[in-house]
Parts: sequence; structure tokens; C-alpha cells
Amino acid sequence: MEQERPRPPRRSEAHASQAATSASVEGYLVGPPTRWARDWALIGLASGALAPIGLGMWSNPAGIAFVVAAGLVGMIVGAAIGGFAPAVLERVRGRWPIPALLMLGLPIGAVWGALAGLAGGLAVGDPSFLVYSVFGAAIAGAAQLGATWFPYTFLSVLQRRTWPVVLLSVLAAPLLGWLAVVLMVVV
Repeated sequence: MEQERPRPPRRSEAHASQAATSASVEGYLVGPPTRWARDWALIGLASGALAPIGLGMWSNPAGIAFVVAAGLVGMIVGAAIGGFAPAVLERVRGRWPIPALLMLGLPIGAVWGALAGLAGGLAVGDPSFLVYSVFGAAIAGAAQLGATWFPYTFLSVLQRRTWPVVLLSVLAAPLLGWLAVVLMVVV
């Protein structure tokens, strides 16, 4: 009697198996916290520094101080968000509906931006500017994280490269300052 030989796995099955193996090695379905921390630190640095540069804040020493302070705090807070996000997402997976997770990006991004704006405003040293800085950066942070985290997470779950989302976030960062100014004027 001839035994039936097992068929080789299809490419999609092999990829799914490899993705599941690599995810289980890292311990998180969405990938390693180190990658998340690196990517979100880069997004935070770009957002904190390039959003005010897009508004022309590099032309004087106070503007440069703002850009440096907001960029550094944006990077640090971004790294913290990225470092904790995989564990948090793993914990709420299956318990929270996706729309709730989508909405969570807005307030977290607003706090992220507000902290960067606070640092920038304190670096400038003008109390009247500080309020606008915090509110404007909160709007920019909410827009950045609100628009970016879901595609980033989706690609991470699929074990795909996330650099296109990071690159688009960095390229969009100079527009965030303008978005914040327009929304502060309208609202």
C-alpha cells in the first residue's frame, strides 16, 4: 500500500506559521516593545520638532529652544508609549471593542502632545505663549497618534513592516503645527 505523502504547506500557511512563531518568541502578538519604542520615539521627535518648524519657529533663539525641548520630550514620551503599548494591547485584546481602542489614541496623543508643548513653552519662557503651546501641541499629538497608531498596530499584528507608517508620520509632522493653529482659531 502506498501511503499518501503530506503536501507541503502553502506559502500563506507557511507565512502565518512563521509570523505566529516570531510573535510567540517576542511574547506579544503586535511585536517587540523595543521596535515600538524606537518607532514611536522617532515619531515623537519628528512631531515635537517638525510641527513647530513648519510654523517657522527656527528663526530665533527662543524658537530653537522650543523645537529642541518639544522634540526631546516628544521622543521620550513616544518611547514610553511605544514601550508600554504592546503589553497594554495584549492585555485588552478581545476584551475591548476596536472602536474603543481607536478612540483611545486621541486622548493619549493629546497628553503626549501637551507634554511636548509644555516643555517647549517652558523653554521659551513666555507665560502667555505657554497656554497656546500646550493646547496646540495637544491637538497635534491627538491628530498624530489618533491617525497613526491603528495602521501601525494593524501592520504589526500582521507581522508586516511598519516603516511606511513611521515615514508618513514623519513627513506629515510639519503639517501638524498648521492643523493645530487652524483648529485653535476655528474652535
